[in-house]
Amino acid sequence: MINQVMNDLEGFIFDLKAPKMKVNIKEHDDQYEFKALIGGVNKDNIKINYSNDQLSIEIIEVEEDFDLSYIKKEIKTNYQKRSFLIPNIDYEKSSATYNDGILTIVLPKIKNEENLIKIKDS
Repeated sequence: MINQVMNDLEGFIFDLKAPKMKVNIKEHDDQYEFKALIGGVNKDNIKINYSNDQLSIEIIEVEEDFDLSYIKKEIKTNYQKRSFLIPNIDYEKSSATYNDGILTIVLPKIKNEENLIKIKDS
């Protein structure tokens, strides 16, 4: 009986065991390239944030169908978040695209010479 109740509630309770999004990260001389597999998600439900040297990718999809007549319901609210520490990024030149379920984020690196302070001759 308890197992049946838990199975019935499964589709209506926020799933904390949701799988993490799969991510590939490439480092190039001048940039980082992230590819995240997040198929079936509307791009309006994807939030990308970069602050304090940290890139965060967050997906929030809220189920709006509260019909209680389902026998089994496996499509439900989706929440995923991944964060990565990536210092020295030129945020203003960053870009993102979302095609065929793949989110691609390009983060250009800040060139080292931009951070140097030159010493004047006295």
